[in-house]
Amino acid sequence: MYDLDELLAFDHVMRSGSLTRSARALDLAKSTLSRRIAQLERKLGQPLLRRQSNRLLPTEAGHAFHVYCRQILELAEQGRQALEELNEEVSGELHVVAHNALARSWLSARLTAFMKVHPEVRLTLRTGTTPTLTADSQAVTVWLGEVRGSELRQEVLGWLHRGL
Repeated sequence: MYDLDELLAFDHVMRSGSLTRSARALDLAKSTLSRRIAQLERKLGQPLLRRQSNRLLPTEAGHAFHVYCRQILELAEQGRQALEELNEEVSGELHVVAHNALARSWLSARLTAFMKVHPEVRLTLRTGTTPTLTADSQAVTVWLGEVRGSELRQEVLGWLHRGL
């Protein structure tokens, strides 16, 4: 398996043609950068760069591997960005259909608390006395009691206890 630091070092040297410039750009010691490239070459079993005067030139293997190196680095960056987006604010649209009795009592407090934590969510609340019965609805349906004849998956969220 390749180490991303080794791939990044190789990519920088390939693009700049200079160990010194690449070390400076990566904020590394020149010896550390050289060691990373040497480790990558050992793992691959062949040289990727050759010295000519004061320059580093890619070997045929270096040219070929650089294409894959770029793809690996780009995928790693895409993965990092995808995970970063998951850590960001929850946003988008939320459609809720609820029984009238729930909307005025239990649900209103829950939705208010949810919206305080997730202010980027746009909430649409529809209330009524009959629920949506088809699975193609894009709404979360919160209802009192079992909904007979519905294609929707039903799950008990809790019990309401009322008394005189």
